Amino acid sequence: MSNADKYFEGFEKVERYDAGTGKRKKEFIYTGNYYRLDLNDSERKVLKMRVGMAAAAYILIYLFAAFLNTGASKTFYVGMMCLLMLIPGMFLIGAVYEMLTAGEYMIARKFKGGIKRLRTVSVVLLVLSAWQIIGELIYIFLHIKTAENMTLEVEYLMLAAAETFLMAVVYMLSGKPAVDEIPNEFVDEKTGTLKTAENVKEVLTKEPEISGEYSEALEVAKEAALEAGKLILEVYESEDFEVETKEDDSPLTKADRLANDKIVEMLRGKFPNYAILSEEEEDNKDRLSNPYCFVVDPLDGTKEFIKRNGEFTVNIALAKDHKSVMGVIYIPVTDELFFAAEGAGAFYRDKDGKTRKIKVSSRLYSYRDRKNFRAVSSRSHESDEMKALFDKYHIDNVVRIGSSIKGCLVARGDAEVYYRYGLTKEWDTAAMQCIVEQAGGVFRQMDDTEMRYNRENTLNELGFYVLNKKENRLI
Repeated sequence: MSNADKYFEGFEKVERYDAGTGKRKKEFIYTGNYYRLDLNDSERKVLKMRVGMAAAAYILIYLFAAFLNTGASKTFYVGMMCLLMLIPGMFLIGAVYEMLTAGEYMIARKFKGGIKRLRTVSVVLLVLSAWQIIGELIYIFLHIKTAENMTLEVEYLMLAAAETFLMAVVYMLSGKPAVDEIPNEFVDEKTGTLKTAENVKEVLTKEPEISGEYSEALEVAKEAALEAGKLILEVYESEDFEVETKEDDSPLTKADRLANDKIVEMLRGKFPNYAILSEEEEDNKDRLSNPYCFVVDPLDGTKEFIKRNGEFTVNIALAKDHKSVMGVIYIPVTDELFFAAEGAGAFYRDKDGKTRKIKVSSRLYSYRDRKNFRAVSSRSHESDEMKALFDKYHIDNVVRIGSSIKGCLVARGDAEVYYRYGLTKEWDTAAMQCIVEQAGGVFRQMDDTEMRYNRENTLNELGFYVLNKKENRLI
């Protein structure tokens, strides 16, 4: 399989229910996550609830119709109304099928969304039902003195009102059609329809173009991180490697040195006028007068590297005027890359080379929904304060993992909070901060002040927190 074809392997012909026709058909769709609309857990839960409520509303209205259908004179009229209600029911079945099988709305060459069509047909039937009510009211008003059986007409009116109410409920529950949220790059500007699978393939096999002041530095940093990752893996996969202890009692390996030398060489080769602050380089204080400074941790998570659990990263950031404006975090073992630049957003490239823009989740903490609230914590540095915080808010859904991966999980929307009470250094946080903030998250020191870089004292003494939303500041 060629490199280009591997991006396309997720496309296949599958049989699925077409909510537009009520028939099963084979469609050329993509079954992987990327081509589905990016709904977070909360949004998916709300959509499922809406569809469930709409289904319940249909069941109730049919029961009501059956209750009224007790006389022969009513059979034809009520039967026709029930038949008419089967039309939106077909679309409702399609919507339920989508929610149960896909969990999200799939992007195919032509979108056949049950929810979208359910909403559309509900509008039409809502108008018809309203007109039916008006007609019944007029008939009752004109014939109230001559009609022999007003009870029958009132029952008709009640059924029409119930049908109208049902259509209104379905319309509101269906919400805004998810198809409106498809990214612009998947839509043909001339026709307004979704591009073909081949067009989508072209979009996804191309690295996103990031322009701006930091674009060149970002590309060099990405390349340097990947090259450093190769050197790290060579040592990691070797049978044995020596571990030294630095003055601050932190471990040092051959991989740290090799990765540092490669990164510094590549950064200085392209940006000779920029300062470099690296964990494994002697600190040159001349950097303090330079507005541009690369902040590098060639191997973040050396303890995890030594444990061989794969939870270590390469961190490269650029600080301008003491602010982190570009960040790259590479996970060598899984070949995953996170990167961001000020004004351009944050991005994630998976092991297959597919790159997508990422954003933090919208989930907020509540005691009732605490089981779905996700936190990340350090595998090797979890503090008593952290444990007390989790106990106080009854947060049990905690992923313990090493290095800067924790901040990346918040940036990608896989966790909501990360608190760090212990001491860290500038190179531990600079790249992470840029990625989190460009993904829409919050990164602050424990006293709520902004973390600054290229300082004389490189120690982060106050601790820090990473949040998807400011409302989740639980400390």
